[in-house]
Amino acid sequence: RVDTSNYVVITPASPVVLCEPGGLELDANAFGLPPNRNLSCGLTGDMPVTALDSLEIVPLNSSVQSGANPQSTPFANLATSRHQYLIRASDMLAAGMRSGTITGLTLFTSGNAAGASYGDLKIHLKCTPMTALDANAFEPGTVPVYAASGMLTVPPSGRLSFDFDAWYDWDTTQNLIVEICYNGRSAGNNAVLTDFYSTFYTSCVYTSNASGNSVCGGGVGSAGPNHVNELPRISFKYHPAPDADFQYAWVRLEGDYV
Repeated sequence: RVDTSNYVVITPASPVVLCEPGGLELDANAFGLPPNRNLSCGLTGDMPVTALDSLEIVPLNSSVQSGANPQSTPFANLATSRHQYLIRASDMLAAGMRSGTITGLTLFTSGNAAGASYGDLKIHLKCTPMTALDANAFEPGTVPVYAASGMLTVPPSGRLSFDFDAWYDWDTTQNLIVEICYNGRSAGNNAVLTDFYSTFYTSCVYTSNASGNSVCGGGVGSAGPNHVNELPRISFKYHPAPDADFQYAWVRLEGDYV
């Protein structure tokens, strides 16, 4: 099967007879969607020049669930908690995501518990070639992209959006780790649950602590690290990378230019 969505029109059209020592000016015009630039993974200070898009990432062969997910929700019922999630590049591409600049994300609380407030909530990101998280350890090297000021109120149901303080480029070739951590929680006995997806790989590693000693600085609390094959329902806000120029060249083949 040949992809004909992109094509080049050369004028004048062949065949053209050219007698030496004469010359002929050829013109080539490319049509179709231009190729995408591939940004390198990591923090960026460049202002995006393309329109903002939002895409929900759905793991392969999975359907959204609104049941209990007390392990994979980032909003636990303890004083401090830390979660890392691995989102595969293949699922991001399947959602229609291109290389681009991630500027925020949205979570979806499921209404299975009352809302609560969380202190010192932070979000970190990291590109990685890992296809599954280590079930017994956190992946080091994530970089901060969001920090809440004061207590963050998490509603019992609905969308919870975060606009990042720092932007992060994604290159399409690597998977993405999303880390969410908080230290401090308002009174209440129940976690705030989120919509979630089941996965067939270790996609979530987490730890928590009831004593209030923060686990956000890299420590492991009294509970964990633990793991579960679940991801909260996540939608990324991002700006696709700018289009690249068409690349083509004249090549002489057996006396003809093609």
